[in-house]
Amino acid sequence: MFKIIRSIIFIVLSLLIFIFNEAILDYLNYVVAAAMFIICGFEIYEIIREKEIKERIANFVDALVIVLLGIMLLFLDTKENFAVICVVWCMWSFMREGREIGEEVFVKKGHWVLKGINIAESIIVIVFSILLIFDIGVHHAHTHVILLGFEFLFSAGLPLLEYLFDKKVEDDNNTND
Repeated sequence: MFKIIRSIIFIVLSLLIFIFNEAILDYLNYVVAAAMFIICGFEIYEIIREKEIKERIANFVDALVIVLLGIMLLFLDTKENFAVICVVWCMWSFMREGREIGEEVFVKKGHWVLKGINIAESIIVIVFSILLIFDIGVHHAHTHVILLGFEFLFSAGLPLLEYLFDKKVEDDNNTND
């Protein structure tokens, strides 16, 4: 049930981002803070729910730190602190996507196609984060907002794809028996 609710929230957020992507730039501090709260909040909740705090203490503390950064962003004015907001956002993207690549390569088990999609998405976000840091401007920030929409969409869709791939493999194994 938790994954379904999370997926619905991510799909709604994706649609809102795609519809209002240009208007969002004026409220970038709130958008980035909200993304931090939502993504890290779900991670904190999942760690606590699964009773894996000791096993995943690094992820738990990282998520708490990102929530604190999100709170800090709420107090910044977007127009006066556009560059700071973009740099915080990029650093968070580097940390999040770097960890995701490591987990896909070394920890998670699953279908290679899904792993490849997830790694490719992470690499794209990292590349655009580098572009945003080197040229902090509305164009790259706008692109990063669109990527955030796709990231929410991937976060909603990948669990469904994993389920479908696992079901297909299970069905294929049952057919071969």
